Amino acid sequence: MGSEALSALDIAVGTPLPDDVPADRRFQPEPTERFSTPLLALEAVIRPLLQRPPCFVAFSGGRDSSAVLAVAVDLARREGHPEPVPLTLVFPYVESSDEGTYQRMVLEYLAITERVQVVTEPGQLELLGPEATRLMESGGVFWPVGSHLIDKLFSHASGGSLLTGEGGDQVFTLRRPPLWHGVRTARTKVDLARAVVPRLPPVGGVERLHARLLTAPRWLKPAAAAEAKRSIARFDAGLYRHDAPAMLWAMRHGRFTRMVLQRLDAMSDAHDVRLAIPLYSPEFFASYAPCLPPTGMRSRTAAMTALFGHLLPRDLLSRKSKANFTDVLFGERTLDFLDRTDGGGIDETKVELGVLLDAWSSGRPPLNSALLAQVAWLQHRASGGE
Repeated sequence: MGSEALSALDIAVGTPLPDDVPADRRFQPEPTERFSTPLLALEAVIRPLLQRPPCFVAFSGGRDSSAVLAVAVDLARREGHPEPVPLTLVFPYVESSDEGTYQRMVLEYLAITERVQVVTEPGQLELLGPEATRLMESGGVFWPVGSHLIDKLFSHASGGSLLTGEGGDQVFTLRRPPLWHGVRTARTKVDLARAVVPRLPPVGGVERLHARLLTAPRWLKPAAAAEAKRSIARFDAGLYRHDAPAMLWAMRHGRFTRMVLQRLDAMSDAHDVRLAIPLYSPEFFASYAPCLPPTGMRSRTAAMTALFGHLLPRDLLSRKSKANFTDVLFGERTLDFLDRTDGGGIDETKVELGVLLDAWSSGRPPLNSALLAQVAWLQHRASGGE
C-alpha cells in the first residue's frame, strides 16, 4: 500500500478530508475469492491468523471487537486451532473508558478464561505522553491520533498475530434513508435542507448550499473552512447518488480507510505481527455488500444481529453506549503543554491561532485539534524544548 500523507488542511481540520466518490454507481468488488455468506468470508480472513499462534484479538468490549472475537473463538473451537486471546488496554484512572461490564459479559458468554490486560499508568498513553512523542520523533505527525494506543497492543503481539475490529463504525452504520424519512422527521428548515440538498445533482449553487449547511472547526480561517466544507459536500453528494452496496464500496476505497490501513500495516510490520482487519477486508466487503438493501440496514443493531446474533448476547449487540478515550489522550502533561504553548509551527494560513489557543486553554481541548497539538509539540521539540 503506497504512503499517503496528511495535507496542511487535513491537519487543521483534524482528519483526512475525503476524495471524490467515483461517478460509477455500481458496486465494484475487488478481485477476491467469493463466499456464500459474510460470516464465511470473515472466517476465511481470520483462519490464517489462528494458524500463526499466539493469536490475539484487540478487545475493548465494544460491539465490533466482540464480534471479531466471537467469530474467531467459534472457528478455533470447530477446527481445532489454538484459541485466540483477548488483548485489552486498561485505563483505571479514566472512568469514561471503562468497558469492564461488557467485557465480562462477552467473556462469560463465550466461556473464555484466558485473556491479557495491559494496565496503563496515568500519562503513559496521552496525546503528548512518552509513547506518542516517541512515534512523533521517529515519523512526525501521525494519524489516527490513537495510533500509539494500538501500537501498545502490537508490542504485546510481537511474533504472533493480531485481529482487530476496526471498520465496524463505517460498515454497520452505513445507511441511505429514503428522502421521505428525512422530510418527515425534519423539525426545522435547516433539517429539511440537510435531508434534501445532498441528494440533488451538485451543479450550479447546490454544492455551495450544501457546504453552507456543514460545520467546520471554529479555528479555521474562512477560506480553509470553505475548502474543507466543499470537499465534504462533494463526498456526501457522491455517496447519496449511490445505493448502499455502492456506498460501501466507495467508503472501502476512500481516503479515510486507506490511511487507517496504511498506518496499521506499518505498525504490524514494525512489530513482526501478522495483522488482519476482517471488517475492512475485501473478502468481507465482497460478500456483505450484495446482502444490503438499497437503503442499507435500518440500524447498527439490526445489521450486527443479522450477522452475529447466534454468537453474542442480545444486550451486547443492542447496546447504545460507547467508551470515551478523550480523557486518556488529554491528560495532565498534554493539558499543561497546550495551556503554555504559543502555537509555534502551526500553519496560520489555515488557522486562526488565537481561537485555537483559546480552545486549548479551556481545559477541554477538542479532539479534532489533536493533530495541531502534535505540530505544536514537534516545533517546541525542534526549538530545544522538553
